[in-house]
Amino acid sequence: MYKILLFLFTFIISNSNSEIQINKINKLNNWENCGTPSDHIHNLDISYTPEIISKGDTINLKISGNLDEDVTSGEINYKVLIGRFPVYQGTIQICSELKCPLLKGPLTITTSKKVPDQIIPGKYEIQVKGTEQNSQEIFCAVVHIQVK
Repeated sequence: MYKILLFLFTFIISNSNSEIQINKINKLNNWENCGTPSDHIHNLDISYTPEIISKGDTINLKISGNLDEDVTSGEINYKVLIGRFPVYQGTIQICSELKCPLLKGPLTITTSKKVPDQIIPGKYEIQVKGTEQNSQEIFCAVVHIQVK
């Protein structure tokens, strides 16, 4: 599950088709857990470094938490907004990106991705929500970054 979140976050950052070059991405280091107490991931934590990211740098991402059930299938719905304007959205099948089942217990996923030379400047909001095989919510997160 966390790999999908990491994949989405880094996919959006690394696959921008903008003609505008970035100078810096300032880490706002804020994200929101928009889930509920009944979500299947508890103690969700998302972090990334370095604090100031320049084009060509590497973003190191870490997502951790505790999964309270095995997940055998499901999907991740995501939406990317710049300001209030949606610029990208989609759905990913969990088992197409990860080896299923995802087993109950503590999970820590880390990944690194290069920042592209081109990306649209602005304040990004990445909304991600996962559901499992019984259509119950696994997690919900909103990550905020600013591209200058």
